[in-house]
Amino acid sequence: LTPPEFHGTEGPEAMAEWIRQLEQNFDLLQCSDEQKVICGSYMLKGSAALWWSGYWRLRQAELNVLTWDRMKEVIMEKYYPQGYRMRMERAFWDLTQGTDTVEEYEREFTRMSAFAPHMVDTDLKKAHKFHDGLNQTLRMHVASQGNLSFDETVIRATHLE
Repeated sequence: LTPPEFHGTEGPEAMAEWIRQLEQNFDLLQCSDEQKVICGSYMLKGSAALWWSGYWRLRQAELNVLTWDRMKEVIMEKYYPQGYRMRMERAFWDLTQGTDTVEEYEREFTRMSAFAPHMVDTDLKKAHKFHDGLNQTLRMHVASQGNLSFDETVIRATHLE
């Protein structure tokens, strides 16, 4: 396993992907919170590493014990600004299939859902949000199938396309 690096110049989506990949590694390796902070700090490179070392030096006494969740919050405040998150959340809220195939829509839906995880934090919510964005004809046909899981919704819509 090679943990991903984050340099601070890649943009908000890359930062979110960096955290996702790190957490995937942490889960696999069953890392403690302390190990997560150490690894996360080590995988910051370039300007991100310089910023983090300065931030930590100034706030070490007040933070006392740094948790991974707090470290993520601080990094997100810096590299994933609230205004950007709100715009992306709104874009996910407004996401529809449009002229995309179901496969293309599902790919974009999955990518964009990372910006609003609270909207899709259960399979039922995820399925309903995906269903609501389908084109009208597909939406009506899939709705007639009853409550489906997210995967079942995607499969049915793909078959009906």
